[in-house]
Amino acid sequence: MTVIEQVGCRVGSRWRQKIETSWMPYILLAPTLILLLAVVGYPIGVAFWMSFHHLDLLRPNPTPKFVGLENYAEMLSRPDFWSAVTRSAIYTIGASMAAFVLGLAVALLLNERFPLRRLFRTAFMLPWALPLVVSALTWKVMLDPQTGVINDLLRWLGIVEQGPMWLQSADWALPAVMLIDVWKDFPMAALFLLGGLQAIPIELYEAARTDGANAWQRFRHVTWPGLFGVATILFLLQSVWIFRRFTTIYVLTAGGPAKATETLVIQTYIEAFRNYELSYASALGVLTLLVTLGFAGLYKRLLRGKGADL
Repeated sequence: MTVIEQVGCRVGSRWRQKIETSWMPYILLAPTLILLLAVVGYPIGVAFWMSFHHLDLLRPNPTPKFVGLENYAEMLSRPDFWSAVTRSAIYTIGASMAAFVLGLAVALLLNERFPLRRLFRTAFMLPWALPLVVSALTWKVMLDPQTGVINDLLRWLGIVEQGPMWLQSADWALPAVMLIDVWKDFPMAALFLLGGLQAIPIELYEAARTDGANAWQRFRHVTWPGLFGVATILFLLQSVWIFRRFTTIYVLTAGGPAKATETLVIQTYIEAFRNYELSYASALGVLTLLVTLGFAGLYKRLLRGKGADL
């Protein structure tokens, strides 16, 4: 073998090694990335493009017309948009906090030793395991003002003489939907927090008892600091899940009555598929996506900062 051939073999070997070490992960991920771009990236790109155009589907042969930021200006000037923002904030924060508090209480209970603890650890995950549509339809039957078991139970306990119109009342519809989401999401919160509890060294509790700390002081100075990293990320994730949730509200109320449960996600659907305002709905969708990306960026930052504590 000549010197030139030897040099060529060495160069080729180095290039193959470089490709295997630096480009091979991207080559292996390429099919998945292409699929994501086709299924997710393309619709998002179309939504961005449509949000800067106007398309009237009620006219024959509709043609998109570039309007710049007109859809966004209209969105910010409409009172129903700000009402949906307010409802989305109440719905997201209220349901997330309630699910977190209930999940924390269940996690603290399941972290103790008692008979049939393993059975309870399995059974409490049932609400989370059920599909959203099944859960929503089940609760819709239970909350029926005439035949639902919830009002029957309230009347039997003597709490009310006539149960409220849960999903048919503008005052009760949003709290009822939030209650169902809390029931759906608290098992996952409890599972996250239970894992965090079991990661706290038992020696810290023993030292706190030796110093004479009561149950509240042990929770305040040992349990909560040990859970803070997990709790912060969990609450952020729950907020994203509930903010983007469509199925529960749509199955139960479809945004009614009188727009009492019309969040940003539901309003986007109504504008697109009922009012045929695809351009305005695209602007709403882009805003929702930006809010979700903001949550995701905050989650990534918190995960990076708290990673050593998790």
